[in-house]
Amino acid sequence: MVQEKAIVIGSGVAGIAVAIRLQLLGYAVHIFEANHYIGGKMSAFEIKGFRFDKGPSLFTLPELVDDLFVAADKNPRDYFSYEKLEKACRYHFSDGTVLDGFCNSEKLAAEIAQKTKDDEKAVLRHLKNCKEINDFASPLILEQSVEKAKRFKKLNPFKALKMLSKLQLNKSMHDVHAKRFKDSKTQRVFDRFATYNGSDPYRAPGILSLIADLEHGSGAYYPKGGIYSIAKALHKLAKEIGVVFHLGAAVEEIIHESGKAVAIKSKGQEHQAGIIVSNADVRSTYQHLLGNLPTNKNLFKKELSTSAMVFYWGINRQFPELDLHNIFFSDDYKKEFQELERGNLLVDNLSIYVNISAKKTPSDAPGNSENWFVMINLPANTEKDWRKETAKIKKSVIQKLENILGKEIEQHIICEEILDPHLLEKNTSSWQGALYGAASNEMLSAFTRHSNLSPLENLYFCGGSVHPGGGIPLCLHSAKIVADIVANKKAQKNA
Repeated sequence: MVQEKAIVIGSGVAGIAVAIRLQLLGYAVHIFEANHYIGGKMSAFEIKGFRFDKGPSLFTLPELVDDLFVAADKNPRDYFSYEKLEKACRYHFSDGTVLDGFCNSEKLAAEIAQKTKDDEKAVLRHLKNCKEINDFASPLILEQSVEKAKRFKKLNPFKALKMLSKLQLNKSMHDVHAKRFKDSKTQRVFDRFATYNGSDPYRAPGILSLIADLEHGSGAYYPKGGIYSIAKALHKLAKEIGVVFHLGAAVEEIIHESGKAVAIKSKGQEHQAGIIVSNADVRSTYQHLLGNLPTNKNLFKKELSTSAMVFYWGINRQFPELDLHNIFFSDDYKKEFQELERGNLLVDNLSIYVNISAKKTPSDAPGNSENWFVMINLPANTEKDWRKETAKIKKSVIQKLENILGKEIEQHIICEEILDPHLLEKNTSSWQGALYGAASNEMLSAFTRHSNLSPLENLYFCGGSVHPGGGIPLCLHSAKIVADIVANKKAQKNA
């Protein structure tokens, strides 16, 4: 029996994951990737003996990765392994306060009580609430298609009101945290989870508070060998079960006839398929691959998530006061997000994220050195001259880090690479350099992300720019949602 062909556009983690699931459903799957490497945003590179994970750096819910190997009757530990972190992040404030974000509710509560004006009970109550929201909302919203999730809005008014209160949809994240905590430091620690999908805690709905449960409830993890080991492991599994990869093969067009996607064009050649899944940014897919299809106008009206500038620095000394994940908070967090909303860059009041994988994988840097992944949030905009802005941004970042750490940084930078919104769009097809597609700054954002379905029969979307959202766990959920839709349609067809 001839296998029906399926094509996946893009080899991001969601693209490889959906390819594995479709291959296991009996399709002959081909992945077309524009770059000469796999992984999309989850990629890696080396300069002068320093190795860097280029994109995502935080790993939660490892069981979602394990599930792909289990589905293929493989032992996940034969492909990759990970360890649970004691601390999800170390938080640095300009007054010298250093707060450890333990992956344990009691330890975190004690740490916050010791270093802020808030008590342990307030923190534990909040984390318990985050877990309740996560346990309730994940199956309802994150683990099924948006079409099914929309049923929430059709519930009777009394049940809907009860759920609305539980999910905090009518309040911003910051409003929730400001009511529960006295200290602005505590508020910032929990507000910053909005940035996990490029959103603004002062406008994003309170439901996003559930993200805190992923780190401080379920736990944060480190994949041995770095984040890119996840992409490499999935790539190995996909090839073993028969998925074919075409690297350096950009897709130029999705060909459709009579309301049905039938083929893609790459390098001038047509490749027919019964199923096509785009793991590329949904806006880029409409604009560049479906140019002769009426555009979803509401999609392009939606506010974009933030973008970023990343400095990859080889540092010729070690900083024992830094952990694997570090946040250096701005003093005026609200103003930072107000400026981002306006499309401005507030150079003198920014928050900085520093990831140092050499803390866990010493071979990622030469002896007595460290590899710094230094990121700040920027507005999604590729029309700005970011190259011109880079020098100002770098100066501000270095000054802030030196002021808080009380040590010189610049003289220890011996090599550097820089990623800006222009390069993000160029290398990953991220519309305007937005990291996560649409922002989640509206009350019903969870229900209004672009569906995994498309206007065309046989064409589907997965990845961070569509339902349920950005980040490794949600991208893996999107892959499973698409595979489940395809499996259900296949079963109905064969019934």
